[in-house]
Amino acid sequence: MSILYAFGERKQKYVIEKESVRGILIDKEGRLLMLTSLKYGDYCLPGGTKEKGENDVDTLVREIREETGYEVDISTLKEFGQGELWKTDDKRKNTDFHQINWYYFFQGKPQWNQKLTDNEKSQGINVILIYPQDAIVRNRELLPLGYHWIPRELAVLEQINGVLTTQGELWKK
Repeated sequence: MSILYAFGERKQKYVIEKESVRGILIDKEGRLLMLTSLKYGDYCLPGGTKEKGENDVDTLVREIREETGYEVDISTLKEFGQGELWKTDDKRKNTDFHQINWYYFFQGKPQWNQKLTDNEKSQGINVILIYPQDAIVRNRELLPLGYHWIPRELAVLEQINGVLTTQGELWKK
């Protein structure tokens, strides 16, 4: 898989490791399936942490269903890339947080009700179809607030936008 981004480096003695899988669905109008938060006002690609014993496909299918209500057509999965983030943990002294995200294009359709966690509910998570350029503009506005996930989302959104701009429908093949 190609490297989409790499932010930070290990600085602390202890490390909390987290692997996540995120999905990219582009509709016929070129809009992305994304999550938006009433609390933060940002746009994020749906997905989440691998649970013990899960592979990328299992995680993607579960997370997309829970967060968006969409059913993933696994026959359409295409690898897009990987990103890596290092940051000092907000709550634990002498500890870094290390996250690797795996990104996949997929096709699917809404079929289920969202099944959000309490944390996601408290953030006011909603599903939206949005043009990548619009999500990029909004997330750039939020950069000064220091949300650690915004650079990750921007890096991926800008690359997706580049794929759509230069290759059009080729991502589907």
